[in-house]
Amino acid sequence: MLEQSVEFGKSKINYRLSRSDRKTLGITVEPSGEVSVNAPLAASLYKIEEVIKKRASWILRQKQEIASYPPTIPSRKYITGEAFRHLGKQYRLKVVGSDSDKVLLRKNIIEVHSCKGDTPDIIESLLKEWLKLEAESIFSNRLIYCMQFVEKIGVNSAPYIKLRKMRKRWGSCTQDGLIFLNPELITAPLDCIDYVIIHELCHLKEHSHSKRFFQLLDIALPSWAERKRKLDYIEIYEL
Repeated sequence: MLEQSVEFGKSKINYRLSRSDRKTLGITVEPSGEVSVNAPLAASLYKIEEVIKKRASWILRQKQEIASYPPTIPSRKYITGEAFRHLGKQYRLKVVGSDSDKVLLRKNIIEVHSCKGDTPDIIESLLKEWLKLEAESIFSNRLIYCMQFVEKIGVNSAPYIKLRKMRKRWGSCTQDGLIFLNPELITAPLDCIDYVIIHELCHLKEHSHSKRFFQLLDIALPSWAERKRKLDYIEIYEL
């Protein structure tokens, strides 16, 4: 894989070039912001750079959007100062000694008040319980909001939503029409939460990810691909 670059106005696009037995040229902006180009074996460097320049505006927009995403948060330690996300916004954790247990949001701070001590396991337990209650309330409200989008594809009654920890999925829908949502989805922005809910609601009409399913999703939520791409940069943690 070769490291290359091309000038576009005042910008310089660095990219990694690889070749394979294919007929078309593919350009990918990785989650890291790096640009990968996979070109046909016979394509000249001049032709490759010509295509990159044609797609330069799109590439730069993707890189700019990726750079705007919150940084990936490392494994949680449940101590004061730790970064945490709630509805797409990044907060700092503050542990507070108190005569009662409660969790409060204050500007850019999540305050965990504990009357049992400030050890990480105690703070973790309090925070998880608060997140569960937040998820149940917010997901239920968003389900009601999202129903207007799927009425146009024939989904007229709201299903029951349950929380389920999932290592690599934000949501799932059973053959019986029960929708499960990952409680960690509470860390995502509301538009991403709505996308996951609408995605699963579409499965009530088409259970597999068939062509028909994506046609239904396009009707219900034309902006789904953009929302999904934003969601893909949010890490799923084990609660």
